Amino acid sequence: MSESVCEGCGKEFKRKGYTLHLTRTQNPPCLVIAERERKRGLLGQASADDFGGLENLSLPIGQFAGDLFGDYGPSDFDFIDDGAGEQPMEEEDSGEDGEEEEVDDDEELDAQERADLSPAANEDTDMPHEDPPSTPAPAREIRKAAEDRFHHTPIVEKFPGGKAGKPIANNQDRSSERVYDSTLKGRMSTNPYAPFTSKMDWEVAKWAKLRGAGSTAFSDLLDIDGFCLDIFFHICHVRDSLNLSYANSLQLNKIIDEKLPGRPKFVRSEVVVNGEVFHLYSRDILECVRALWGDSEFAPYLFVAPERHYIDKDKTIHMYHNMHTGKWWWDTQVEIEKNYPGATVIPIIISSDKTQLTVFGNKTAYPVYMTLGNIPKEIRRKPSRRAYILLGYLPTSKMKNIKNKSARRRILANVFHACMTHILSPLEDPGKSGMHVTSGDGVVRRGHPIYATFVGDYPEQCLVTTIKTGECPTCEVPRDELGEDAQFPLRDLENILAALDQLDEGPTIYRKACEEAGIKPVYHPFWERLPHANIFRSIAPDVLHQLYQGIAACGEAEIDARCRRLPPNHNICLFMNGISDLNRVTGKEHDQISRFILGIIIDIQLPDNLPSSRLLGAALQNFHDNKSIFVDLGVRPDFNLPKLHNSSHTPSYIEYFGTTDNYNTEYTERLHIDLAKDAYRSTNFKDEFPQMTLWLERKEKIFRHEKYIQWRLAGCPSPPTLKPLPPGIVYERRLKMTKHPTQKAVKIPTLKAVKLLCEASLSSLKIVFQLYLHILQRKRLQHFC
Repeated sequence: MSESVCEGCGKEFKRKGYTLHLTRTQNPPCLVIAERERKRGLLGQASADDFGGLENLSLPIGQFAGDLFGDYGPSDFDFIDDGAGEQPMEEEDSGEDGEEEEVDDDEELDAQERADLSPAANEDTDMPHEDPPSTPAPAREIRKAAEDRFHHTPIVEKFPGGKAGKPIANNQDRSSERVYDSTLKGRMSTNPYAPFTSKMDWEVAKWAKLRGAGSTAFSDLLDIDGFCLDIFFHICHVRDSLNLSYANSLQLNKIIDEKLPGRPKFVRSEVVVNGEVFHLYSRDILECVRALWGDSEFAPYLFVAPERHYIDKDKTIHMYHNMHTGKWWWDTQVEIEKNYPGATVIPIIISSDKTQLTVFGNKTAYPVYMTLGNIPKEIRRKPSRRAYILLGYLPTSKMKNIKNKSARRRILANVFHACMTHILSPLEDPGKSGMHVTSGDGVVRRGHPIYATFVGDYPEQCLVTTIKTGECPTCEVPRDELGEDAQFPLRDLENILAALDQLDEGPTIYRKACEEAGIKPVYHPFWERLPHANIFRSIAPDVLHQLYQGIAACGEAEIDARCRRLPPNHNICLFMNGISDLNRVTGKEHDQISRFILGIIIDIQLPDNLPSSRLLGAALQNFHDNKSIFVDLGVRPDFNLPKLHNSSHTPSYIEYFGTTDNYNTEYTERLHIDLAKDAYRSTNFKDEFPQMTLWLERKEKIFRHEKYIQWRLAGCPSPPTLKPLPPGIVYERRLKMTKHPTQKAVKIPTLKAVKLLCEASLSSLKIVFQLYLHILQRKRLQHFC
């Protein structure tokens, strides 16, 4: 077996022992040799310095043991030969006779290293002394150690006093399912599908409203004759064959409208601005709050009091996730408890965004959505859980008759705020003194619905805060300093409210006061009188448009070529045609691009041989230090970009309202499909909004009745009491497979044969069915003859 001599200490080692010696030694001369071998790529072990200062993170340092995805024992690897793990990498390193390597290499190294650390060993060398590097640690171990800190149950600090979120004593109401049952005329009848006569009657109705075609097509389907023959060979219609309680869409709609309760109904209102009438379709926001709060599906998960979460026992490292862990809820609870102890804060999250209804044409809708911060974000982000509710459709008039663009923008802003005032003004009194709300499990609390967060893209943020385009909706940064890495004071709400109070002094004084306050002269913004609301702290960062659809620059041809070279992966979408020619990119596609864009540009060659490392910043400060690379490349003349500046506010918003997935526009963008586009397709495209609101009301009633039927079939159980699970960052991906499959290890050719057999069986069934229809036809002719 070949041996190696360490130039630092002059000792001889076998190949494996030499590598271990250089890895574990603390002798300064040997460390110099180890660093040289590491640069040559022979050690293959990265330094801990490459991972950002482990000594400051209090992470375990040392040789990694085990596996990131779990611990394994020797019994888990019976298929591996016992000596496989000891085989050297090069074949000639093993002895000619196939001798096994000595097993006491570690003991020999320990003795040698103790000798290396003695003072005599250090005095015998003339090589320069250097500070020993930190012990190497694999990146996988560092990542696992950092993630494990969040996997454990956090240290929870409750709100002091013990009264926040407490139920009202001796005031227990019925659960939402029993309240719903009492509104039905059947009142706990033996038929769980009432007012429908049978399961078939209910399933057809649900299909017609959720999956079926238009109302006229459904009526034509039910009126088809010759579907089958009764026992007397009489021709039956589809409705008679299925024994339905309705004969057409009108009768079905009448049953849904009159006999099924649902969420609050839409009301048509008229808003007059500058002598012009605008039509607004909206719901009562307080009833919408009660509807979401009283949903039995959300009752076990509602957050009713603020908390502070920590990941260490000393309570020095905060953990922010759901909205109740943020500072806003805690501070608001403190303010309300001064006058109304025992309050339950209900954070109102509002989102608005104009969307296109048609591919061709100019049909648009302006929906306004609402959800509650008490509902966990893991539920709110799933459209199937229906944790968002449509508050209304705002007017979409573009006012092309007004030729002056400035006047047109001013009137449109006034129309928006007038409509939002009509929708949100009912929150004023309950936000101060509270109102009784009943959760799905029948518990009654005194809730204070308070406007907390607005979710929208940058144009919507400017419209809501009444600032000019190009400015920051949160702080007072000058427009020409948006690209600077500096801190600026937040907008002064008291100063702005004082300027709004100058409205009665005349238009000239009012316009000047608003200009000095840094806002547009809008007539009574909707947030002017909302209690405990600071609109300039409620504008949450838009992850979809400001991060996923952020800023990137590089050579298009080279980036597209590198995208095509990416290996196949189950967890990342591959863009085989590149990303430079993508048009109307969705947020999901931007999310996928952000997963690999850093890897494909890390060593890209830039013009004029500029270093690509200037493109890669580990933090925002590093980016500001190196952002001049884009100016040198001619990508942009400056960095006065609002979306770049808004990223500096993201940490403060996370501390204030929780993580950014609490207020992501990606969720509300998805709602456009269900609550705007699909609703428009169900109309005759003339005077569409009354038809859209009626279609949505019926659809919500079907969803609600489906939940009630499932409750009845389950035996009318009470809502469960669940303990909230701590949040965790779990990156391990698992593949779920059948535990007890009917057939094990089925080969692909066998599956193909089974498929062919099924297709042949289906063809045979079609032939048998056609033969059966032929026999019935002959019998019917004989009967008529």
